[in-house]
Amino acid sequence: MVGRIRVKYRPPVQNVDSYLEHLDKLISTICNENKNILLMGDFNIDCCPTKTSSEKNKLLQIITTNGLVQLINAPTRITANGQSTIDNFFINKSNKVKLVGTFLSDISDHLPIIASIDTSKTKEMFSSDVGLENKFSFSSMRIDKLNDELKAEGWQDVLSCRDVNKAFNMFVDIYKKCFNKNCLITNRKKNLKLLKQKPWIDKNIKWLKKQTFQKVHQES
Repeated sequence: MVGRIRVKYRPPVQNVDSYLEHLDKLISTICNENKNILLMGDFNIDCCPTKTSSEKNKLLQIITTNGLVQLINAPTRITANGQSTIDNFFINKSNKVKLVGTFLSDISDHLPIIASIDTSKTKEMFSSDVGLENKFSFSSMRIDKLNDELKAEGWQDVLSCRDVNKAFNMFVDIYKKCFNKNCLITNRKKNLKLLKQKPWIDKNIKWLKKQTFQKVHQES
């Protein structure tokens, strides 16, 4: 099963930096295994969009660097002194999310959070071949071929069409055809190798990430 669900809780008294360092290592390890990730819990770090803090910046830096997306933006804890968004979901397959939010309940001082994730296409979501049909290569050779084909393509039907919606759909269809022909990875072995790679995270990015984390820690 290619999928991981993690529930995390950070007590208010726990050191934030040590917790986030552990969390970063955990998420990075799972990402290297090409897992579908759903991270949830009470992080005791306010991620409300209208508020700023060094703890929030550190957490969201870890989340975004590892390709996850924050799902809950509404307050999850409301008291007489204020409100905060300390309970959350983080996921790396946001296109699978059908419904997300909070609902009122007096069972706890925390509002329950809910997320409905589409798992109907089990093979696509959790099979060992997940995403193989949608992997692309952007090598200079493939991009050059794509540009050449786009230049050679006849665009007269698009340019002469007076219906803007129809013209746009025609343009997208032509572009997709050329893009898939030149950039789509159809070889299974190459595709599996590509899945394990993160070419955008090189040594310089890793060094910058470490320096930024240390700088934020010093400023806090």
